[in-house]
Amino acid sequence: MRRESKRVRKSAPSPKIGIIGVGNILKRDDGVGVHVVRELSKRRLPPNVECVDAGTAGIDLPTFLEGLDVAVIIDAVRGGGEPGAIYFFSIYDIIGTSKKPRQFVSLHDIGVEDAIDMARKSGVYKLPKKIFVVGIEPSDTKSFGIELTEKVKRAVPKVVVFVVENFYRRTM
Repeated sequence: MRRESKRVRKSAPSPKIGIIGVGNILKRDDGVGVHVVRELSKRRLPPNVECVDAGTAGIDLPTFLEGLDVAVIIDAVRGGGEPGAIYFFSIYDIIGTSKKPRQFVSLHDIGVEDAIDMARKSGVYKLPKKIFVVGIEPSDTKSFGIELTEKVKRAVPKVVVFVVENFYRRTM
């Protein structure tokens, strides 16, 4: 009697992905990252994907990144485009490229780029090798209010689709 052996192919574990929304929801379009994460959280998430509302994390942002393989930070980004324009880039491509010297009044003034740069230089945090930013061009970040401006509000579903197609579906 001939015995057949079956090889079991082990698949690589799915990368742990964090979708992190940042911003101040009380300052209109500044909170767009949080609005996007709230919409994403309404969907069925793959087991390796976690959505996090990091709010105005500032200097604490790296604590939300620890233990992740890939981080996708969603935030309002001034890129010079029309309000509602969507940007996508690796944070590592822009760290240290600013020509302006940084001056902070408080630790709450620290943005995404600076928080990650300081964490990377400190060596205290185990940051993901891949950290992407999905940015949405804001219109109004000065006024108080929890509603997004119309053009930025229209960008939210587009960002949701982009994140689902590029980070959810590829991991399932």
